[in-house]
Amino acid sequence: MIKHLTLSLLLSIFLWSCGTKSTEQTNNTTTNTQSDTLGNTATKKEEDDNQAPATKYDTPDEKTTQVINVVKSYFANLTNGNYEAAAQDNFAPSVDQWITMKNTHPKAIATEAKRFLSTKTDVKYTPNLAGIVLKDNKARVVVRQEWKGYDTTLEVWLEFDNSVKIKSYKEGKIFKMKIVKPSALEAYLSKIKKFEYPVNVNSQQYSTFKAMDKSGLNLLIKDAIEGENFQNIGYFEISSDLVGILYIRGYRSSQSIVLNTFNRKSGKAVAIEVVGFMGGGHMMAGYNQACDITIQANGKISNTWHSTTSGQEMGEQGASFYQITPNGQIVKSS
Repeated sequence: MIKHLTLSLLLSIFLWSCGTKSTEQTNNTTTNTQSDTLGNTATKKEEDDNQAPATKYDTPDEKTTQVINVVKSYFANLTNGNYEAAAQDNFAPSVDQWITMKNTHPKAIATEAKRFLSTKTDVKYTPNLAGIVLKDNKARVVVRQEWKGYDTTLEVWLEFDNSVKIKSYKEGKIFKMKIVKPSALEAYLSKIKKFEYPVNVNSQQYSTFKAMDKSGLNLLIKDAIEGENFQNIGYFEISSDLVGILYIRGYRSSQSIVLNTFNRKSGKAVAIEVVGFMGGGHMMAGYNQACDITIQANGKISNTWHSTTSGQEMGEQGASFYQITPNGQIVKSS
């Protein structure tokens, strides 16, 4: 009996000892595993942190940096009203084009920028420098242009000379335009002529159009198009939600026929396009004598024109075509 108890006791002590040792080994193994895991995670995080800047934020080359600095300087100076600095510091001595001005120079650009912007308040230009696209000597940048009563985001196409100075500046696609209250749109439409299809506008009518009032100027984002005087033509319904508004933009000795499309429910301007042209200017060799526009119910726009050329009584004649899409966009077609 005593011998049996002694053997049982020894067996229990042995099993308890083995169990304790096994638990310690298991705990040590778990601790070591956790230490290794945490250590590896920390090391991996450090490696990721060290590598992330090089992977996500590559340092731009010298030319890209120069282009970004020129773009930044130009728009910052416009925002601050430093028109001479904006032009002189960033443009080449001879500029192929700046918006609508061709074969110009920094001094003329500064003068025109001052004339156009100095009468406006809260002017602010915000270029998306992080999204600038540069290839060879050309760049594309999206810019938000703001001043009181105006807010538009559009793309700008730039071309640089070998000294990384701007020699061409063109405004492109408009991404976001000013939104007005639908009630303001309807109030304006009630004041102007409504056309039925086919819409016909001919050059003999141009002298009969009345000057646009303040409500029209604000609604049709006059500041988005450089001009000296604006005249109402009329409007037509594209669909139950969309409307097209035709008006004349006068600039020096020329008249552009502009088409704006609006969503009547939201008041949002959908598209804007110059669909006709009359007259000429000191930078043009010819003079458009006639411009007749027809708009069909299917959205097809035709513009027939006749122009003289310098020193000749007879000039050229031809036609241009556009299409209003179902969503209100205006595209050039053949």
